Amino acid sequence: MDYLSWFPERIAELRMQKNVSARDMSLSLGQSASYINKIENGHIMPSMAGFLYICEYFNMTPRQFFDVEGTPVTLGITVDPSSPEEVSVIWEPERISIMGTEVTVTYTDTGVPRTVTVVLQLEDQP
Repeated sequence: MDYLSWFPERIAELRMQKNVSARDMSLSLGQSASYINKIENGHIMPSMAGFLYICEYFNMTPRQFFDVEGTPVTLGITVDPSSPEEVSVIWEPERISIMGTEVTVTYTDTGVPRTVTVVLQLEDQP
């Protein structure tokens, strides 16, 4: 799946289901009036924090955002290779939970259940 084109379409689909304008959604998220329009037109992508706020706006989890018609969710993570304790992984998560700025992903790696918790550092958006 080409997420760079799918993602903006998904935002527009969910926004239209909620029957709200791009401008009203942008302002509800505390962004400029053109924020969602820029995302839907493929000019920008939201930050991770912005994405989480969008999910919250739609009253859904990130998994639900990506889970269309029962398609499994796959998360790809790219990390800085200069940090030897970190590796790149792809998960098909069994569970994703978000509590404030803490994201916990439970998945199975070669038959072994694993849990990874990431604490997001949120930045103020202009």
